[in-house]
Amino acid sequence: MGTLDDLATVPSRLARLRASAGVDDVFGFHGHRFELRVPLADDHLESLESRWGVTLPADYRFFLTKIGDGGAGPGYGLFPVGQCGDSATETEPWDEWMVSDLRTSFRLSEPWNLPDAQLVPPDLGDEGMERWFEHKDTVYFDLALINGTIPIAHQGCAYWDRLVVSGPLAGQVWTDGRAGDEGIRPASPVRFTEWYLHWLDACEASLTP
Repeated sequence: MGTLDDLATVPSRLARLRASAGVDDVFGFHGHRFELRVPLADDHLESLESRWGVTLPADYRFFLTKIGDGGAGPGYGLFPVGQCGDSATETEPWDEWMVSDLRTSFRLSEPWNLPDAQLVPPDLGDEGMERWFEHKDTVYFDLALINGTIPIAHQGCAYWDRLVVSGPLAGQVWTDGRAGDEGIRPASPVRFTEWYLHWLDACEASLTP
């Protein structure tokens, strides 16, 4: 299990990766270039938490205030807190489609998806198909499904990694693959620290001769 001491080694490990041959071939490199943003001041993060009405998971708070406010990370990089986008360097403030009610507990406890029959459109003609997709999107992209979570990384093709911040699963990372009809499922590893370090381990292994 990863610890805060393990997270403290992240900057030096990233520095070694930046100096490695072939680093620009690592998936997602151009979204973050293995660079970290400046860490947040504790009081600034506390003011954000007060505004949102949540206390962020302890290891994620440690990362934001001691390691960096986003930057190098899984997918196309770790977002600055309060923002999301195509990559860690191309972000905008959260909107209502990416963040719902942060104070309400995340409702899922196991992988979730609609039944296959509700994901494949029947032959209804143009107007019928339009209504079918409108109904599907209303159900499938119900904002209540992402209550208690924040987007922290983009894997590409509108697949998002989300950190649970409210409820019994706070501190877990879940992957939102609904853009590809893959539902919402726990990441592997699921805890933030292990999730991040697993990515870092994989990057190092890919560049080891």
